[in-house]
Amino acid sequence: MISPTIPVQACRQMNLDYAAALQHVAETIATAPALPRRVEFTSVVAGLGAEPPRGHVLLSWSCGPRALRLEFDADGLVDTGAIPIAARPRWGATATCSPRCSPGWGPIGSCTAAPDPRPVSRRGGEEPPLSKPAPEPFDAGRLVELALGVMRAARFPFLATIDGDQPRLRPVSPVRTDGFTVYVANLRGYHKTGEIEANPRVELGYLDEHHDQVRITGVAEVVTDRALLQSIWDENPLLRQYLGTIDNPEFLLYRIRPERVRYMKEWALDYHEVPPG
Repeated sequence: MISPTIPVQACRQMNLDYAAALQHVAETIATAPALPRRVEFTSVVAGLGAEPPRGHVLLSWSCGPRALRLEFDADGLVDTGAIPIAARPRWGATATCSPRCSPGWGPIGSCTAAPDPRPVSRRGGEEPPLSKPAPEPFDAGRLVELALGVMRAARFPFLATIDGDQPRLRPVSPVRTDGFTVYVANLRGYHKTGEIEANPRVELGYLDEHHDQVRITGVAEVVTDRALLQSIWDENPLLRQYLGTIDNPEFLLYRIRPERVRYMKEWALDYHEVPPG
């Protein structure tokens, strides 16, 4: 990329210039409506024996018969302009770098790109063709097992409720799971208490590290059975630590009874109905 006539220390400084200039490039591309068609890394010197060369980064975007050209150095944008694009190559996956010379200037390293067959979107950027990913096959007879496995792996599902006409969502930490029946502890002062009281229809969403997911649609009901409350209380030291006593008036326990359970394998893009039990 850089001419061998440039001293090693100057080359190192140019690399630092390139890195700093690319920060400005990234900010520009992040707000641009389309990706640039061409990127060049260029060393610029004012003449032989003058200041050491500085690393510049050049971008160009197609705009009708011309290309918008932006030039950045370590301090930011230093030049703009428009140039004909009749014979300019498109930015692609393969590129070649070679030194060249410009009258009145020192060595210039230029990166050009081979033509890119990817389609151009109507927004002006380049988009790869989309295809539906193929999910890993699985035995439909193992749906219950697979769904329960996702629930075990995803320790903190999201609980969806309705607040008037506004959906609400938050992560929860179930204190017990029996098949697809899920128990969630709560405090009376929490906002979701009133939401569930007004509309007990809820949904739980689980997502494991492989992006397999389970959705449980059901009804939340307050548990009043003392033996069940005591059993769950005894199993959960965090409840005892934070609430102190099972008779704490703030303590509520919800049982979410499943009415519908759905399982999706990563990239499947459709759900499989799972018997709720």
